[in-house]
Amino acid sequence: MWMAGACLLLAAGCGDGSTGPEDRLGGGTPHFEGGGLSLTAVVPVDTLRAGETTTAEFRLRNKTGSEITIHFNSGGQVLPFIVQDPGRTVVYPQGGWWGCTAALTTLTLAGGETRTVPVQIERGTGPMHHGRVSLPPGRYELFAEVTGRDLTLRSKADTLVVQ
Repeated sequence: MWMAGACLLLAAGCGDGSTGPEDRLGGGTPHFEGGGLSLTAVVPVDTLRAGETTTAEFRLRNKTGSEITIHFNSGGQVLPFIVQDPGRTVVYPQGGWWGCTAALTTLTLAGGETRTVPVQIERGTGPMHHGRVSLPPGRYELFAEVTGRDLTLRSKADTLVVQ
């Protein structure tokens, strides 16, 4: 019985109840700043070649001098996404959406503090794991979302070409 409950919690999804960013791709302007916070996606290289790896960083920064607390309806807080272009197919997380626990959580950032979520990227077709991605050749857009109870942010996308 406890296993069924755990599966239900994990299947609950994250954030606002949508299945993933494909619900919002191409629609509207991303809100990358709000409530004293900024959300950015940073890929340190433009092109990734065979044998190379890079680490993308998704950064939520408190731009104020005061502490800010964000309240969430799930365990998902700063959620990175990688979308293959053309086609706008979500390739990370695998399956297109994050499965998060249905638990009330908070994230508190001191004034000037940044929460960074790293994702290691390599060229390849291997399995994907949390925080590690293998991408076949193509063009990709990387971005992050934060969906709190009273705040929704989506970073501007950064681009990566895998050769």
